[in-house]
Amino acid sequence: IGGRLDQVTSQLQEAIMKTRMQAIGTVFNKFPRVVRDLSQKLGKKCQLEVQGKDVELDKTIIEAISDPLTHLVRNSVDHGIELPLARIDQGKQEMGTIQLKAFHQSGKVMIEIRDDGKGIDAEVLKKKALEKNLFDAAQIEAMSDRDAVNLIFHPGFSTAEQVTDVSGRGVGMDVVRTNFDKLGASIEIETIVGKGTTIQISLPLTLAIMAALVVECGEHAFSIPQVNIRELVRIKASDIEGRIDSVNGAEVLKLRGHLLPLIRLRDALSIQTKGSDDLGGPQAINVVVVESGMTRYGLLVDNLVDYEEIVVKPLGRHMKDCVELAGATILGDGGISMILDVSGLAQKQGLTVIDQEAFHGSEDGGSGALSDCETLILFENQEKESFAIPMTLVSRIERISNEEIDMVGGRELYHYHGQALPLLSLDRLISSNPRVSQDTYYIGVFNVGGVELGLVIPKLLDIRDFSLVLDEGFREKGVLGSFVHEGGTVRVLDLFEIAELENPDWGLDTAPISERAESEKHTLLLVEDSDFFRKRVAEFLEESGYAVITAEDGAVGWEIVQNRYSEISVVITDIEMPVMDGFELTSHIKGSEAYKDKPVIALTSLASEENQAKGVSVGVDAYLIKLDKEQILATIKKFCEQGVGV
Repeated sequence: IGGRLDQVTSQLQEAIMKTRMQAIGTVFNKFPRVVRDLSQKLGKKCQLEVQGKDVELDKTIIEAISDPLTHLVRNSVDHGIELPLARIDQGKQEMGTIQLKAFHQSGKVMIEIRDDGKGIDAEVLKKKALEKNLFDAAQIEAMSDRDAVNLIFHPGFSTAEQVTDVSGRGVGMDVVRTNFDKLGASIEIETIVGKGTTIQISLPLTLAIMAALVVECGEHAFSIPQVNIRELVRIKASDIEGRIDSVNGAEVLKLRGHLLPLIRLRDALSIQTKGSDDLGGPQAINVVVVESGMTRYGLLVDNLVDYEEIVVKPLGRHMKDCVELAGATILGDGGISMILDVSGLAQKQGLTVIDQEAFHGSEDGGSGALSDCETLILFENQEKESFAIPMTLVSRIERISNEEIDMVGGRELYHYHGQALPLLSLDRLISSNPRVSQDTYYIGVFNVGGVELGLVIPKLLDIRDFSLVLDEGFREKGVLGSFVHEGGTVRVLDLFEIAELENPDWGLDTAPISERAESEKHTLLLVEDSDFFRKRVAEFLEESGYAVITAEDGAVGWEIVQNRYSEISVVITDIEMPVMDGFELTSHIKGSEAYKDKPVIALTSLASEENQAKGVSVGVDAYLIKLDKEQILATIKKFCEQGVGV
């Protein structure tokens, strides 16, 4: 009865929410005229292609994105698309194209604004920042191209020579980013000089209801938006002294070789709690690792209660100065829970991006000892039958009741936000015992070929780091191998092969023969010191039709690049290697006039922001997760199609 009641209330909630939804076409429909009028005013030829007008968003979000989207589209015409004669001189068609597209991805609405104009020159932005004294010469010199492009979001930054009424009006795009931040949205820019710019915006479906983690601090309940949560860390009482330290008077958490700033919620909100306030006490502690933009820190709370979908209530005017709070909600038991503003809390505590740079130290002499680790989700399908899946490939973990699982055409489905999520059960796909029958399950949600799938997890054991040295004795379709943990055998699953076993149309081997023939024209250099990863990655690259040259170290890879440069289309390299690491190899390639145009893809198990920033600074063209086959193949295909360095 309880399960049926949950299902009925969920359906009622979805029906009510649909009344708030509007098609994004109400905003998109005005842009053809905006582009046409502005093109004529500037003497340019420009066409607008619109896709996804039927995608629906909450009415509040629709109203809020109209102005910032207009600003971005006008920027594409004004700053992106060149004059007709300039385009002809560059070998382009005189008619420039702007694509405006909306689509669903991972439970969010994505908006893309893509133009085939001149792109954004990072060097021009660096020079402008230096002229405006925003940074000193040393900071500018150390700045990567990606960081330089993000300068356009800096308050007061503009590349306009003079203030006009066209697009920037001399204020830059900081207001645009601020407007999107208020919606819980993110904005990213990808640009190639001479080829164009893509701006991608990720929006929540609604502001009225959000997924949140309810936590307790003292006698009060607080909600943390799920979109801001990176991971949950529980530290045993015996480990507290070794894991929590103090740097320059601030508490930090040692997490995978780095020091993470720590904020204690009770202190930040001046909450009186019962019991000892000493971190070294006998009780285990809970840390919620949160992030907002470039700011990441650990939030220490008393207890974790549950994940819930909450209805957001705005705060009254008398609380407008409480930057730590984003709103309030009423919980199922009638209690009030304040919604935390992760960014505002960091701001109030004086924690900024610059402050965090001081914490990027290392534990026990550096992060290299953990760099080849893989964060795995451990679970049991049945007692003493353990499996693991890479955390990096899972977009989220949901808890559902058995009553919410529907059987349609012999397949299990879970209805989530009006969409049917196919569920995969291991006992139907690989050599495994039937899963344990119980009232509730976890599901690990992942994406293959643009399709969201959920793997049923009967008993969630742990999420932790392991050094992946796998035994291939248990190798089968869907299983990468196994390792021993606490005296038992754990099989590591290949989520992409699991998806192919359920439905081949979801897999990777779907390229038409003509595309496979095209891939056979390209040779890839794979540099990887781990026999396991080298074999696995080379295997699926060859299955996709590419010729693969392998090297077990960066030094060997560098020799191959010099001797067989003309054959190689793309270089794919590991980061941590004994003789010459991936950063050194990339630096050699990009520092050479003969080889600098060769695309370099860095593969890693732990894609930390620090490593990514270092990779970008030495010239890495893409930073990907080792076992993310779909993303690796898509990136290789993109580079091969561009013909960069080929």
